[in-house]
Amino acid sequence: MNISTREYVNYYRDLWNETSSGMTQFDTVYSRKQQKENSAAIATLIKDIIEIITENINEHNSDDKIKNQSIQLIKAFLLENINLSNETVEFMINEGYVEVIEEFIDKVKLFNENMSLEDIFQALSNVLVMNTIQLMLGKPVELTPAVFGYSMLYPYLDNYIDDSSISNDYKKEFNKKIRNWIEGNEVEWVSDYEKKVVHLLEKIESVYNRKDYPMVYDSLLLIQKAQEKGIKVQNGMTIPYEKGIIDISFEKGGTSVVADGYLVNADISEVDVKFIFGYGAFLQLLDDCEDALADQKEGSMTIFSQLIGHYKLDIIANKLFNFKEKVLKEYSRETTEKILILQELISYFSTFMIMNSIIKNKRWYSRSYIKNIKKHYYLNQKYNWKDRISKNIKCLNKSIIETIIDKDEAKFTTNIIWLLKKL
Repeated sequence: MNISTREYVNYYRDLWNETSSGMTQFDTVYSRKQQKENSAAIATLIKDIIEIITENINEHNSDDKIKNQSIQLIKAFLLENINLSNETVEFMINEGYVEVIEEFIDKVKLFNENMSLEDIFQALSNVLVMNTIQLMLGKPVELTPAVFGYSMLYPYLDNYIDDSSISNDYKKEFNKKIRNWIEGNEVEWVSDYEKKVVHLLEKIESVYNRKDYPMVYDSLLLIQKAQEKGIKVQNGMTIPYEKGIIDISFEKGGTSVVADGYLVNADISEVDVKFIFGYGAFLQLLDDCEDALADQKEGSMTIFSQLIGHYKLDIIANKLFNFKEKVLKEYSRETTEKILILQELISYFSTFMIMNSIIKNKRWYSRSYIKNIKKHYYLNQKYNWKDRISKNIKCLNKSIIETIIDKDEAKFTTNIIWLLKKL
């Protein structure tokens, strides 16, 4: 099967253009009191998990006990504080996501213990996208070497390409090396950074060899070509639509998640590829929405960064909310209970992430728009729950922390502490 990138870009660009820019009608309205309580509940959840760890760390088989009690706390939090059904919460807990997250964090620690929390979450986000695709395609949720390797490439490649302190000439040379590797050519990897990248690429190769799975490498080549096009629009400001910015964003996001799909199932159908491309296009726009100011400062042109300082972003944000729903409705596989739950989860958390991006960049939206979004936003914008968590960590006895970190068999426990110390 050939991957018709241009056809998919045209299809979803037309879908985007047809999408209403009217305000979405959101299901839930939160009072300021509820928002403050929700924010406090997150900090309390972490505090309670820390207390479970400190109270049980020296008991026999403590890690299983700590893990089970922590999962029960998380489950109770989701049921009491998040507007999701009991079936959906059970799905999130029981389908394997928890085990994958645990395994992923453990592997990150071995690969690069100094990796930033932001980069860890970026890679983990793609792992969860690939897990969701696994479920959509009837596959078990698991962290294969290919899933780990490709997801870790995001902080190692994507952010590298977006770094304005690195010359475009070197970026092009670096991309040329990646392209040559994908095409099966010999490549000389020089720096330690490059050697880390090839180590991740080889994890993909360990699952899918080029001879038996050519479409996997075709999909990787497509995202590589899209990355190279992205570099070309990092050369200063442009007027809207001068360089086909929307097409470049859709191609970059769409091909990236199509690669996710092929790394999950090398025999993926054309129907699934088309939906996954659209899902990737939406995720790219979501990323562009969140990073609009940073993109503008770095000279990376997106449909959001082009408008900052010239127009309010209200209408384009409305389109993003509505486009998300259109893309989800595009999924034409057999509608099962599992698929409906996945669509609910994607819709719910995508809406939250768009709102979070809007609140974070509120100066670029009208006051009336921000006032309306705030009514539907889950958290209290002034409540810094990260500070609360950091204070909880600092209150822990240092000897207890060291005991936990040195307790190799307690993977769940050490992973939580390791992540929390990075806040």
